[in-house]
Amino acid sequence: MTEKVPSVRRILMALDGAKSGSANLNVAVDLATRFRAELVGLFVEDTDLLSLAALPFSAQVNLSTAAAHPLDHDDLERAFASRAIAARRGLSDAAARRQVKWSFRTVRGRAVSELSAAAADADLVVVEGGRQGARRYENIGLSPRVALTRVSRSLLILRADRQFTRSVVAVYDGSALSRKALNVVAGFVGPGDRVTVLLRADPRHPVAGLEADARTALGAASGVADFEPTSAWDLRSLCAQMTGRDPGLIVLGADSPLAPTGEDGDANGRDIQGLLDIIKCPVWIVR
Repeated sequence: MTEKVPSVRRILMALDGAKSGSANLNVAVDLATRFRAELVGLFVEDTDLLSLAALPFSAQVNLSTAAAHPLDHDDLERAFASRAIAARRGLSDAAARRQVKWSFRTVRGRAVSELSAAAADADLVVVEGGRQGARRYENIGLSPRVALTRVSRSLLILRADRQFTRSVVAVYDGSALSRKALNVVAGFVGPGDRVTVLLRADPRHPVAGLEADARTALGAASGVADFEPTSAWDLRSLCAQMTGRDPGLIVLGADSPLAPTGEDGDANGRDIQGLLDIIKCPVWIVR
């Protein structure tokens, strides 16, 4: 019997109005279309950054060019207003093209606190990571590391430097959250998409049983899926198994040993930044 796909009714996306985020906004709109969900855009006027700009001699350094720019409070206020307008317009235009229900909020506060509070009413939170360098007046509180430790909802970390595609790799180990991850995959893949399910067996969950369970969790989507055993117990071995595959998305249950969620990582030094550094594609952590 096919399992019921978890309902994704509301998708929250952190926006900053930058042109580089337009492709990822289209990804969020596409997911909202497939799940028939409302898309909520959130722009945060970061008070941490405003406080920093009020300090004498404050400056922001571009990590790509090493160029320093004065961090002026009034300029920052104007930049926030301009970016909020651009973010709202971008969301409106992208949602209108796909007839997606949408809303937009501008709030002032600590970026991660505002994102965490807004996430309480969302089923999926979308943030962007992997940017090269730091742009002038970029929010400093919405890093994927902080979002993963502070946001209690499922989290999709998109990349500024990598295109999202529905060439999906999911890891299934028999846990409730890894099953939910497959249910989520079933909700947005379709004909022409590719799904690879890596089966992490142990004495309690042999490969044959895992594959049968995974097919049930995927339902009709199992028709576009391949199932492979994996012995990967860390990120590097998982990446080695995926060499040459060029996945467009990795989906993991938050309780997977391959999905570190601790603020400082575990004793082996795993953390969300390590996940993004090793796996060069978008990652969906399912809670």
